[in-house]
Amino acid sequence: MIKLGIVIPTFNRSAYLKRLLGQIIKFKSDEFEYVIIIVNDGSKDETSDILDKFISFNQDMYKIQGTGEWWWTRSFNTGMTECFLKHGTQYVLSLNDDIEISESFFFDLKKIISELNNLYNDYFMFNCGAVDIKTGQYCDLGVLKDLKNTFLEKKITVNEFRNNAKYTKLNHVHGSGLVVPDSLL
Repeated sequence: MIKLGIVIPTFNRSAYLKRLLGQIIKFKSDEFEYVIIIVNDGSKDETSDILDKFISFNQDMYKIQGTGEWWWTRSFNTGMTECFLKHGTQYVLSLNDDIEISESFFFDLKKIISELNNLYNDYFMFNCGAVDIKTGQYCDLGVLKDLKNTFLEKKITVNEFRNNAKYTKLNHVHGSGLVVPDSLL
């Protein structure tokens, strides 16, 4: 079983966070052993109260309190470090607090991790969660941008990873949905 850390940075968006945590709990599967870390970077709304309630019912959920000046990057890096070093997770997944996940999210995530692990021996990073509406394929494994025209970009699909088993170069991965294996530490 894969041990997955989920890191969610948050700041004053308690309604979004509550919805996302509910979806994670509802859609969790036996595909992973979970550690969920929410980094509350000084929220002034009811975020702390909501987290305390969720944590009291979920033994795999933890809170880190930021100063209000951590922003997304420090919040994610702090949560990711705790996942890897304190909880021994094999992978960390970043999620923004204002996203929604599908019912098959964790099943699909496990499938992609397995496929990429077979190709790259656990030496890869990718973004997950976006589905191409036309093809039904996950296409948010990273982005290849045309640096001469920054509005043009191509999202890389799992099939493209399969077709180039040596490597596929990307020049951009965004923060939400980023999967990082412990082998890249």
